[in-house]
Amino acid sequence: SFYIEDSGFDTAYTSELEKILSFDFTNNGRTQVLSECEKKKAFTRKEGFSLPFDGAAWKSLGALYVVKARITDKKLSVYGFSVYDNEVSRILDVPLEGELALDRQRIHLLADSIHKSFFNEKGIANTRILYSVQTKTDALDSYKWVAEIWECDYDGANPRQITNEKKYCVSPIYLPPSAEE
Repeated sequence: SFYIEDSGFDTAYTSELEKILSFDFTNNGRTQVLSECEKKKAFTRKEGFSLPFDGAAWKSLGALYVVKARITDKKLSVYGFSVYDNEVSRILDVPLEGELALDRQRIHLLADSIHKSFFNEKGIANTRILYSVQTKTDALDSYKWVAEIWECDYDGANPRQITNEKKYCVSPIYLPPSAEE
């Protein structure tokens, strides 16, 4: 759940940040986000962002892990709670820029940190996807194509072209960072 307290951002932006964190926990291969229900919403409002967590109540709602996030004054703080072993992880006051591409990266890193605290293994939210984009170079000749290598966040956001060979690059491999990055 996201708690918004004088966030410094509009509702649409904070909603987008919440979607990113939710995506990360839905697609990490180990957790899923519980569907919204009135009982869960009411309990979340009652418990609030502060500690302690009510493990028995969360367990009765079907939760094995709980993640609470709060945005206050352009800073994101997160508590992760393992219902099974009653362990709490804290990540406090991560600065947010208000630029979605940058804040998306911070949320992915944060999701991976919480994942590591829950499962003692690295999460996948900060991984990248390499892929090839093909374009036709001559509208009259169906055999003239080029393909360049692109990368994006694992959720498909922030695509950017990596190569500019003007050739047919179709087998992406890891490329070391360029000197300008």
